[in-house]
Parts: sequence; structure tokens; C-alpha cells
Amino acid sequence: MFGDSKKIAKIEVFSITFVFLCLILIPILFWGKDYFVGGDDGRLYYMYPYEYFKNFTTSIISENNIGGLGFYFPQSYILSFSFLIYIIKTISFGAVNIQYLMLSLNLAFGFLGMYLLLGIFIKTTNIKNIYIKSISSLMYIFSTFTFISGWGNQLFAIYFISIFPIVLYIFSKGVLENKYIYTLLSTIILSIFSTLILSVPWALALTITSLPVIIYLIKKDYKIFLKHLFIFIIILLLLNIYWIYHLLNSRNNDIKDNDIVNSLTSQEFIEANKNTIISVSKNNNVLYPLLNLPHYSIQKDFSWNTLSIYEGWHLKFFNFNYIYLIIILAPIIFFRAKIKKHTIYIYSLLIFLIILYLYTANIGKEGINIFIFLSEKIPLFTLFRNMYDKFAISMAFIYAFLFAISLYIIADLKIFYKNILYFIFILVILLNSIPFFRGDYFNLPIWTTQNIYPKVNELNSDFIDLANFIKDNEDNNGKYLWYPLNKANYVFIQDVSNKNGFYFGVSPLKVVSNKTDFTGILGFLSQGENIGDKILNKDYEHLLNFFAKMNVNYIIVYNDLPTEIKDSYVYSYRSSGDLYAVQQEIKDKLLGDKVRDFGRYSLYNINKDYSYNKIHLSDSLNELSREYNDNITYERINEGHYKIYIENLKSDSYLNFLDIYHKMWRLSNKDIDYNIFKNTKKFDYANSFYINYEDIIKNNQGYTLNQDGSINLELDLVFEPIRYNNILYTISGTTLVLSLGYIGYNLSRKKMRAAIKKF
Repeated sequence: MFGDSKKIAKIEVFSITFVFLCLILIPILFWGKDYFVGGDDGRLYYMYPYEYFKNFTTSIISENNIGGLGFYFPQSYILSFSFLIYIIKTISFGAVNIQYLMLSLNLAFGFLGMYLLLGIFIKTTNIKNIYIKSISSLMYIFSTFTFISGWGNQLFAIYFISIFPIVLYIFSKGVLENKYIYTLLSTIILSIFSTLILSVPWALALTITSLPVIIYLIKKDYKIFLKHLFIFIIILLLLNIYWIYHLLNSRNNDIKDNDIVNSLTSQEFIEANKNTIISVSKNNNVLYPLLNLPHYSIQKDFSWNTLSIYEGWHLKFFNFNYIYLIIILAPIIFFRAKIKKHTIYIYSLLIFLIILYLYTANIGKEGINIFIFLSEKIPLFTLFRNMYDKFAISMAFIYAFLFAISLYIIADLKIFYKNILYFIFILVILLNSIPFFRGDYFNLPIWTTQNIYPKVNELNSDFIDLANFIKDNEDNNGKYLWYPLNKANYVFIQDVSNKNGFYFGVSPLKVVSNKTDFTGILGFLSQGENIGDKILNKDYEHLLNFFAKMNVNYIIVYNDLPTEIKDSYVYSYRSSGDLYAVQQEIKDKLLGDKVRDFGRYSLYNINKDYSYNKIHLSDSLNELSREYNDNITYERINEGHYKIYIENLKSDSYLNFLDIYHKMWRLSNKDIDYNIFKNTKKFDYANSFYINYEDIIKNNQGYTLNQDGSINLELDLVFEPIRYNNILYTISGTTLVLSLGYIGYNLSRKKMRAAIKKF
């Protein structure tokens, strides 16, 4: 008996290791060497991890939005993740495609995490249980739910495939064994991937999905569970306080673009999203997710580029998928008595039905109406308006988890004779996964194009030369604007060798050059609501004034965009390509002197009549001015600190700072309190400080007096929350060191006890 258990253990280790290694090799062997980048996320951390870490992740305000107007929001949540990628790239000497390596690890650890989590409920007492856990774990990571909605766009949420089951398993192990080292380890892993804060909707969906395991842990010992949950929350907060503080503090403002929570809970937003909910769910058919398949109708209704793969491959095996549904229902039909011993099945089935509804909405006569009702009554439920996407990983997980428990309950049936049925399960899973193995989801043309692909090996030399030139430009007086503007927030950068390969997404300029730019209408946030109409109406006077207020001083012009991009959805406002065509007609009005040509791009100054310094003086609040340019100079210390020198100030004036408004911008020096300078919102987005000449004189310090009665000032413009960065980093760093020290100490004690016992 003892010998059999050792043999089974060896088989288990070998099996897991073999599958783990195979999963790591799949993307590297079959997906090619080009980076699959672009879109709203950009994924530039794969190509430029060090630059991303250095130039972007520490950004807090104004310069923290790639290709658009920034606002107070910490980008440091992604600091640990980008640094991890940088370390991996350094260790590998750049010999592998880091993106595919990370995705390989995501697959492998997704399998391992699911396998270990299932091991809490399915003990490895025989070979059959190894089959059950392995099949279900493969079913989870190779789920068509995530093929369609996760792997195709590769947002940060894709890493939930591995992080969710791993963290849930390690935390569960901590509770079941009452060992805090596991709870601390789970917080550290989650903190390394704190980038998932951008994936709040997916995280909330997975929180619901985790309820079967949570209920199980509570029933085991709710007091121990609550203790570990408390430790988990506190340590997680402390490890991430360096960005959580800024995230919470960022709501303390009156710029609507900055208040994400209020925007999502506003009645206006809720009303607007009713139509979204209806349009994406009205034709959903619950049969598809019941058979472990994503919805067909939405792909067809919106002409998704995944439709050809779905129709051409996955639907071929439609009838085979009934086997999944039969297995998960079999315990209710044939083994009701056994279910009492496996209450986890009841919890899982209940949550499966809830997730099934939330993923589909259109179930029964009132399904959609109930979903809309929940959006109106539950705060932040509007995050789930695109339910097919936000619950995709949840569906993959709960289906595979319930399938495993069901299979475990009925595994004694004679139909499993000689493991033939297990082989059929694996065959169906692998057949459904063939398009994924081939990398078909990464070889689809960009929507509304036929020959433009979002894959690049290296950005072309023209862009690199342009970026290096801009990087070396010491002028911090203004932003760069890509022209012609598109309606999204994208730039289009051709691959160095493949004419059909493009980086098609948010601008890399901030990452590679540490300079900020505007790339499309969406980049101006709420300030650009009517810019598309102004462009089509050829109102260049309005455009020039708007760009001046947005502190645009340079324009990067595309010289050689393919016709397919010109006619694609990004340049189609009212009709195909209209946004591109009109801007060619008004280009001469916008451009000033040419700075330099870079092949595919040309760099210009903006029309000189509309070029203004980022920080300047004016006589009134609502005007731009160059009248006092000789009176003021400044230097940028960092994104949240400017040194300003004003000479010969003779009267009241406005100091204008053309960057995102926030009341915590302070203008002062060591002798003049910031309360003397009142900060007022300028142009509905920027800062303007009223400088009262008499108040400064009354202060009797903090300035130098000239013979003509004018004064000279040396001031600091500081964004107050940045002052606390060092303290915040110290708290998080200390928490990490202490947590690792506690884990290391306990592990060393365990090894020492084992050594003594062996001796």
C-alpha cells in the first residue's frame, strides 16, 4: 500500500512536470518571434521593460497617460510587474520573445494553480484522480471563453488565468493549515501583479467565482478564516500603499475625468450603458456557454475578427461539447446520495448558475431587465456592461472546477473502463485548442482592415530616430501632437521589415522618450468632446486655439500611411476615412516651421501664432499670453516639481500652468505660504495662480526688491502628494522585507527540524 502511494506520487510529479514544460514551449515554438502589441493597453512593457519602468511607472500626475491628457492617477501600480519583466529579459539576454515567454508562464502556472487548488478537494489516492485534475486544469487554461475574450486582446486581466487559482490555493492552504507564511506569500504574489488593478471588473467577477472555495474554508473554521483574511487584507494594503494612497487621494478633485468612481456610478453613465447591455446581450443563447463555448451571436452581430475561427473550427466540434454538460449534471441525476458527502459540488453548481446568468444576461423573459436593474441599484455594477468579456475567465474557471468535482463524484461508473472516456475528454479539449496552438488568435488583421496586422518584431528606424531626437530635446515647454488625429487614441508605427506589420495602439513616445503627446481625439478626454465635428467642419481657428490651450507646441506628421489605415475605423467619423481626408485640407493652417524630416514622419513647430510656454504670465484668467515671456523662466525638476523665476513683477498677474488642474498643486517658497497664491481652474482643465502684488509686499519676505519698485520671485510649483512618495515606498518596502523575512525564518526552522529528526 505504501509502495503504491509512492508510485502514484512519482507519476503525479512526472505528469505535472511534463505538462508544465510542454505548456511553456507552446507559444515559443508555434507563435513566432513578432510581438503582438498595440491597442488600448499597448503592452509596451514587453518590448521596452526598462524604459517603461523608468519613464512611466513612477508617474503620478499629468505625464501619466500614454498619448493623451494626463490626470492624477498613480501608474506605479505596474511598477513591480514591469520590473519583473525587465529582470526576466535581462536574465534571458533578450534571446526570447518576452511576451510569449510570459504568456507561456501564464499557461503553465494556470495549469499548476488549478491542479493544486483541485487537490484540496480531490486527493491523489489513485491514477484516476490525477487524470481528473489534469483534464480539468487543461480544460481551464484552454477554454474557448478566454480564447475569444482574453487572449485575443491580451489586457492585464489575462494574467488572472494563473494568478487567480494560485493565490486562491496558497491562501486556502494557509487557512487549512493555519500557517501565515502561505497567507503572506499569497499577498506578495498578488502584489507583484498589482497591475491587475486595471482589471477591477474581472477581479470582482472572480471574487464571486471563488465563493465555493470561500464557503468551504468558512465552514471548516470561520475564526481561522477571518484571522487569515484580516492578515491578507492588511499586508496587501501595506505592500501596495505606495500607489493605493494616490489612487484613493486622486478622487479629491473636481475634474470629472479624474473621478472614475463617480463617473461609473453617475445616473448619466448608467442610463447610457443600458443600450450597451441590451445590444451585447439581446441575441445571446444560453446553450453555447452551457456547452463550454462563448456566445456566437455577439461575434456575428458585431463582425468580430474571431468569427472566422469560431465558425471555421470550434463549431465543427459543437456536438462533442455536450459531453461536458452531461458530466456536470450527472451527479444530480445519478448520485444524489453522494452529493451530500461533497457539498463543494452544491456550492459550485450554484455559483456556476450565477456566473452563467451574469455572462449571458439574456436568460428568460426578464433576464436583460434584471441585469439592467442590477446596474441601476448596485454601485459599480456598470463595470459588467460588457458581460461577455468581464465574466469570460470566470466562466472558464467555474466550468472547469465544477466539471472536476462532478467527474470525481461519478468516476466509479463503468463507462470509465480502461480510461477511454478520459482520453476522449483530452481529445476534445485539444481539438478545440488547435487554433490557439497555431497562434490564429494573434494572426488576425486589425478590425476593418484586411492586410494590417498588430505584430512587429522591431519598430522601424524612422520612428526610432524621431524618438531619439525628441528625447534629446531639452525643451519642456509643450507637448507633441501626431497629425492627422484619429478618433481613437492611437499611433501607427510600421515594423522594421514587414510592411503589413504595425504597432497599432497608444503612443510609445512617453515610454521611449519620456515626452508627452496627443495622438487622437480620445486623448483629450472630456476636453475634446466636439473636436471631431470641428475637424469635419474645417474650423481650423478653433482647432488652433484648442491646441494652444492644450500646450501643443510640436506636430508630428505621418508621411506614408497605408490606405487601409486611412480608411479604417480610426479615421472614420461619419463616413469611411473622412477624418483623414479633411485634415489634409487644413494641415497648412496648423503647421509652422519644419524642424526635421524622418522618412515616414516629419516634425514641425505648430503655427507660431499659437505657440505658448507651459508656464507663463498673463493679465487675465482666460487668456494665453506671450507678453511677459522675458519676465519668467522655469525648470522642470520632475513631473510634480517646477522651479519658477519671475523678474520685474510690477502688478497683479496670473501665473498659468498648462497642465491638469488639481487643488493640491502648491505655489510657494520657503518664505511665502502657498495660501497667498490662489489656484483657479483655467480653460476648464489647467491651473492658474493669482499673484497679488500687494499681498507679497505685505508678506515682507520671499522676494527681492528692484529700484523701480518691481520684485523678483523664486518659487516652487509642487504637487503636494508627491512629497509623501519616499515615506510610502518605505512602508511598502519594509512590509515586503519583513514578510519575506518571516517566510524565510519559518522555512529555515522547518528544514532545521527535519535535519535534526533525520540525524
